[in-house]
Amino acid sequence: MNEWMSEFLAFLGTSYSPAVEAEGTLDALRASICENLQLYMEENEEDFKSCLGKFALTVCQLLMTSGSSLSRDQLTVTAIKFRTTGSTSVHHTLFGSPNFLQGICSSIIFPNIRLQEEDEELFDVNYIEYIRRDVEGSDIDTRRRIACELLKGVALNYREQVTTITSMQIHEMLKLYATNPIKNWKDKDSEIYLVVALAPKAGSSAGYLVDVESFFTSIIVSELQEQDINASPMLKAGALKFFTVFREKIPKSAVITLLPHLASASDINPFLPLVMTNLFSALQLLESQENSFIMKCIMRVLGRCNVSSKVAKHCIDRLARVLSEVCKNPRNPTFNHYLLESITALIGMSCEKDQFLICVFESHLFPVFQKILVDDVAEFWPYALQIFAQLVDKIPNELMTEGRLLEVIVRSRRLLLVSRTEELEFYVLSTVVENLSCEIIVPHLTNIWSVIFSLLKVRHVVKSVNSFVILQAFWIPNLKLISGAIERKLASVTATRLICESSVLSDDKYSELWGRMLDSIISLLAQPEQYFEQENGKPELPETLGYSAAFTRLHYGGKKEADRLKEIWDPKGFFVTSISRLSSSSPGGYGPVIHKYVDATNQAALLHLCTTYNCAIV
Repeated sequence: MNEWMSEFLAFLGTSYSPAVEAEGTLDALRASICENLQLYMEENEEDFKSCLGKFALTVCQLLMTSGSSLSRDQLTVTAIKFRTTGSTSVHHTLFGSPNFLQGICSSIIFPNIRLQEEDEELFDVNYIEYIRRDVEGSDIDTRRRIACELLKGVALNYREQVTTITSMQIHEMLKLYATNPIKNWKDKDSEIYLVVALAPKAGSSAGYLVDVESFFTSIIVSELQEQDINASPMLKAGALKFFTVFREKIPKSAVITLLPHLASASDINPFLPLVMTNLFSALQLLESQENSFIMKCIMRVLGRCNVSSKVAKHCIDRLARVLSEVCKNPRNPTFNHYLLESITALIGMSCEKDQFLICVFESHLFPVFQKILVDDVAEFWPYALQIFAQLVDKIPNELMTEGRLLEVIVRSRRLLLVSRTEELEFYVLSTVVENLSCEIIVPHLTNIWSVIFSLLKVRHVVKSVNSFVILQAFWIPNLKLISGAIERKLASVTATRLICESSVLSDDKYSELWGRMLDSIISLLAQPEQYFEQENGKPELPETLGYSAAFTRLHYGGKKEADRLKEIWDPKGFFVTSISRLSSSSPGGYGPVIHKYVDATNQAALLHLCTTYNCAIV
């Protein structure tokens, strides 16, 4: 290792003639060396620590001389990555001296935070792509982003010192901008970027770099209220990002003055046809065919407004056309997510008032969904199945026409055997079972059980267990793994009734099964209370999505989880009183079983429950 390290150090620290340096091969070699050093830090830190100090100093010196030339971008980025890894490691004390911190900030971080020429070019050519990369952090290969990561890394252990240095730099940038706002606008942009970069994470006790309200009023508001909307667009983008990051710290009064045209759904309704026409027209503009912001606006409007039948027909026609087009090449997951959310929002808002619209939706959507399923467009399978479930929920009796219910059940067998659609198909089956009457379902129960057993024979995974579990092979060992407040309540009450009311399990020859089931119920109920809490309110829709085997649930098309056991408000109380009542029917019969088959920890938990609810097991 020492032999390699000495050669690495020589290449990093030796200066060569301008002609050799300009050729670029040396910088490529140095960049590769920095990548190797980072790997040593990540994979073999203990052996590498003796060399870390020398390399840290050499890499810093190299960065100070690398300049802003585009040809040295790769070297700069990889070298800063190595420095970032070192600053967040257990050996961060090597970089903690005041002079070292000052040098890193003033010579490496601040110069590279400044907007580069290629950043401006990207913004001019495709501002949406620039903003997307900035928001999701995928611009990690740029000087600005990697310098930001280094700043965060150093601040992790030396926040107070870094805050002081950065505050002084912000003050200097502000003075420079004030002398010539038109020429020095990049200083203001860097100033905003630094404040956002050092914003403390949620729940952190760290302080803010500046007084947010004062900074917002004096620096940000002027950009957002600029009459010339085309002036300094990158500054406006930075100001909007600041507004977004610190929105919870900005007074409501200040926000209202910046958003004077806020309106309620009732204010929009008279203009809804024109609004929707213009929004769909905007999607036809050059380079806006898959504009996520336009589609998100469509989703918000459809999710809030009172949509008439006429407007609904127009909207589903346009949305189905867009869906058919993007299915050919699903390249923008965020746009596609908002597109499907718009469809489910439209179904939810319009079909509640006019069920005849269901036929209109089917005629527009089913040909596209058929193409998705036949052509195996994997990116849209999860969405298509969720919308199928939503439509079934609206008109469940339609499934009985022309043998559709049997067809759904038969197709379920194939969908359940594919991992990426397995959970979704349980979602569809659950909708069918919950919404159809017993008279309709009973003749098909054999087929439904057959479908589910075929899955459990092939593959046994927890998410399937959440939807269906079998007593000995699946239910008992996996009961405690079930998630979701309603699901946990349903599972615990069902299991309690099974062991307390089943004449079969009361037989002595099944005492082990009874005891193991009791142990699993206690494990489930002994989980901390937050497991039973339901999140209220509207979840934030993801800004950046990717396609994966796990589906993204549609908020507007999501099933409204109904509590089928509303009469039982406390599953713990129901469990304890049921067990106490059962034991009183056979005094002394259940104590030995509990002692033999229930874990000691769960025995203590059971005793605590009995004390809490003033019950006894005799």
